[in-house]
Amino acid sequence: MLPKMNSLRTKTITVNTKEIVLTPWSNLQLINYEGLKTDELRVDSIFKNLIKPNIECKQPLTLIEEKIVLTELYKMSKSNIIDVVFTCQKCNNESEHSIFIDKAIKYKELKDRTIKTKNCIFNLRPYSIYRIDLNADMSYETIKYVASFIDSIDIDDKLYEGFEMDELVQWLINELDKPNFDDLLRKFDKIQPRIIINAEATCPYCETKQKLAFTGVDDFLE
Repeated sequence: MLPKMNSLRTKTITVNTKEIVLTPWSNLQLINYEGLKTDELRVDSIFKNLIKPNIECKQPLTLIEEKIVLTELYKMSKSNIIDVVFTCQKCNNESEHSIFIDKAIKYKELKDRTIKTKNCIFNLRPYSIYRIDLNADMSYETIKYVASFIDSIDIDDKLYEGFEMDELVQWLINELDKPNFDDLLRKFDKIQPRIIINAEATCPYCETKQKLAFTGVDDFLE
């Protein structure tokens, strides 16, 4: 009997308190994805074909969490190294460079559990299960994403909780005054979960160091 080299491998990661069990891609799965032609958004196609079949998680993932999962699946199934060709900004020579994914891609979870504005205290849950709709109005989707983290609100020492997200979204849009609304969005932007990508290379010809236009492993999935 041939050895089990891939099918028995699993990895468990925790992202924003969500426990996610990963299994690597099969060779056939990658071949089928590479030959796939679809009108879906690329991010939706990647989720349906390369993420959903290979994870176990009790809660839905946000887009940022999907990107982290995709990175981990790429490392499990292919490599922790991505080889790229870059052009030096100073001497214009082309060179090869190896990007180590672990070093280039970092994830920061929700930084704080409360946001205080002039008249409100927004108490946040540690994670969201809202997946932004990239086909919709992104301003509206941003508000829904922020709302998905809000667990309760303290207004003038009165606690409001147990609301539906659609109710909360409409309240944020129509009832919360502009200064408190703007302050909420501004402060949430500072503490929200985010991916930080930083890949640098040194030109072997002139030794100039520069940042690479590396946006993640998505670009290396044909």
